[in-house]
Amino acid sequence: MRGWAGDLNATIGNAVSQANSLPAQDRNSVHFTFIDVVTGQSSNGISPADRNLFEPSSGFRHELCSPGKHSWLNGIISGNVLNLHSLHPNQDGENAMGSLAVEVISKLTWPWVTAPPSAPQPLLGVAGAGPDGGTGFGSVQPPTVQYGVDGYSQATGITWQSWGGPQATGTGSGWYVPAGGPQDAGRSEPVTVVAYDLGTCQGVPAYQAFSWYFPEYGETFTPTGSHIDACTGLFVSSQAVSPTTTTPSPPSVSAGGPPCDPSALGSLMDSQTGSGGTNMGTKYACVGPWAIAAATTSFPAGGSPPENGVALFSSSSGSWAQIDGPNDGSCLGATSTSQCPFPPSPPLPMTADTLAQLVQAAGLSMSPDGSISTS
Repeated sequence: MRGWAGDLNATIGNAVSQANSLPAQDRNSVHFTFIDVVTGQSSNGISPADRNLFEPSSGFRHELCSPGKHSWLNGIISGNVLNLHSLHPNQDGENAMGSLAVEVISKLTWPWVTAPPSAPQPLLGVAGAGPDGGTGFGSVQPPTVQYGVDGYSQATGITWQSWGGPQATGTGSGWYVPAGGPQDAGRSEPVTVVAYDLGTCQGVPAYQAFSWYFPEYGETFTPTGSHIDACTGLFVSSQAVSPTTTTPSPPSVSAGGPPCDPSALGSLMDSQTGSGGTNMGTKYACVGPWAIAAATTSFPAGGSPPENGVALFSSSSGSWAQIDGPNDGSCLGATSTSQCPFPPSPPLPMTADTLAQLVQAAGLSMSPDGSISTS
């Protein structure tokens, strides 16, 4: 009987091969797959040791005469070999054959079934949006993101724990600066970065905002906090500081600094340039012990034409002092790029966040390369 069963298996297998060899139009473009449930066949990806085979290469065998009483076949039922269930698989055998069919069917190629196109992964803003060209912007799960213009503000070695949802979070190393301290007093610390505000930039799916924080120092993520607009590269401060302007009211005092007096700031700019007078206009602001002023500087008759410029100031013994040196922030002589080149060396004594607050409070704007526009 084993020989008859083997011959039947071989006959069915040969018939399937012959059918598949016919031209496609002669078999209605149907392809047949034969599954040898006894010993398996490598062409179908069934291992010879598959536990669902009737005679696997190892372990229990399940033919009618196999030892151990693990047969998956019925014997002669009710003394009648012609009984429809005689010498046919029992329920265990039927289950095993069904499992083999599942194994093979899952690996078949169905030409009429096409996988739905996968949705494009959102980018982090657009390429070049961040400061100084914006390393990491315009890509998916960037390992490095530059989010400042001072040469320090970047996250490196980022491992993203998520991407594609409403908010993506990653961890890496960043430059932590204690509150009020200069950038060069900072140190590398673990940083958490967040890409959020999922939408589009220039018509492409993208995270429109990028933020960062240092959890080891008690910082947390706030969607309305300081962040980079990943579509434009502009820094967005968490504090909307109203600019202090020349009005009849008494001069205001910024906490931690002297009165925010535009005439005092203008006089300092005059002494730095030797000009004939400075028209402060309305673009100046003070934040704590720091101040910024944008002005038009006039020169003596016959001298150079008026020029626009920006200067930075720090509090010193209750009065303002212009930050001097090769990176003092005055750089007079250019209308739209009057801020000193970034990253400055040595760096400015204030943090990038503080500078961004001053720029916003004075009604100025900062371009991705760090220059401040006075227009």
